[in-house]
Amino acid sequence: HGDIKPEKVGVQDNLVAALYGFNLSKIYVEEHTSLTTSGVTGASGYQAKELLNEDPATPATDVYAFGGLILAAMSGKQPFWNKRPVATILAVFNDKMPEPKDHTGLPTDDPPWKLLFAWWSGQPDNRPPMSTVLETTGASQADFRCVRPPDDVQDEKFKVRVKRETLIWSMVKHRNVLPFIGYQIVDEVPMIVSPWCKNGNLDIYTKAHPELRRSDKLELWFPVAQL
Repeated sequence: HGDIKPEKVGVQDNLVAALYGFNLSKIYVEEHTSLTTSGVTGASGYQAKELLNEDPATPATDVYAFGGLILAAMSGKQPFWNKRPVATILAVFNDKMPEPKDHTGLPTDDPPWKLLFAWWSGQPDNRPPMSTVLETTGASQADFRCVRPPDDVQDEKFKVRVKRETLIWSMVKHRNVLPFIGYQIVDEVPMIVSPWCKNGNLDIYTKAHPELRRSDKLELWFPVAQL
């Protein structure tokens, strides 16, 4: 995927999490089009060191990001929430990890910390594969949603991003990926269309439901790892 974070995970009507936002993904893109996915950019705090070094996204970088996803769900705060973006990048480059003292919503002696530290290893080969992550965590008709371009993105650049995401998303068929419906042109702007998640994304949903237990949050976010 290359950009796993709470804002890229929707909560479907059946309360099953599903990924969307594939503009940074690398799935057959370079084989089927003239597009390239090098120089990946995304959200600091969820990006492994090798992504910040402009290496391509891999399953290991998704494991790193998934750790940040779990931390945000369990503690209510994203990785390195108290650092500026540049400081976050420097911390990741120096193999620093989020500290329990900065995430009081997830007690220091809580078992997930041991798992998170393994997933955040600075060495990609030391991170467990997603299949091991699944085992370790013990997991067990719609309105339309249109993605509008950011104001600071030039038209041509945005069109390339839409073309890339449309291609990738249309090829990915999985129960934990929001279905790709198509795209439409509105006021000369291309917009990707997918089912509307009335519960919002994971960040919005968990903040709107403070009564959720940690086990409930883990069960909610778990499907993201099943891709």
